[in-house]
Amino acid sequence: LIADYAKLINKARDDFEQKGIELDFNDALFPFVTWIDEGILSANFKEKKQWRKNLLQKKFFNTSNAGFEFYERLVALEKNAFDLRLLYLYCMFLGFRGKYYKDEDKETLNSIFQREKSLVDDSFLEHFPQLAFKGAYAQNPSPKEKKFTSSYKGLWILISISLVVGLVVFLALQAHLNGLLDKYNIF
Repeated sequence: LIADYAKLINKARDDFEQKGIELDFNDALFPFVTWIDEGILSANFKEKKQWRKNLLQKKFFNTSNAGFEFYERLVALEKNAFDLRLLYLYCMFLGFRGKYYKDEDKETLNSIFQREKSLVDDSFLEHFPQLAFKGAYAQNPSPKEKKFTSSYKGLWILISISLVVGLVVFLALQAHLNGLLDKYNIF
C-alpha cells in the first residue's frame, strides 16, 4: 500500500511538471501526505504498524511531526497563497486534525478553519459545483468561467489525486474489514 501511494505521488509529480502548473508541487503535496498518514494511522487495520515505520511524510519531507508542521505551514502562508490555502482547507474539511486531535481541541480547530476560510476568495465557493461536477453543467462556459477554470487546473489535479488516494485507502480498509468478518464468521 505504501509503495502504491509513493507511485501515485511520483506520477502526479511528473504530470504536474509536464503540464507546467505554477504551484510548487512539494508545497501542495505536504497537506495531502499529512492527511493520508493521519487517516491511515487513525484507522484500525493490520498494516498500521508497518505504515508507522514508513510514513509518507518521512519519505517525502523527512519529518514525522507533520501533524504540527501542517498548522505551522498554514499560518505561514502568504495572504495571496490562495491555491495552497485551499488545499489545506480541503484536508481539514476531509477530517484532518493533526495536533488538534483531542475533543477539547474542536473549538480551536474550528476557529483556525474559519480564519483561514475567510482568506479564501468567495469566487471559489461560487464556482465550486461547476468545477467539481463539470459534466452536469453547460459545455460552453463564459469567458469568465474559462479563465477561472484554467487558473485552478493545478488545484484540481491535486484534489483528483487525493480522491484517488482516498478511494484506495477506503478499498483497502473495506477489504481488511471483510476479511475480519469472514474470519470471525460475523454476518
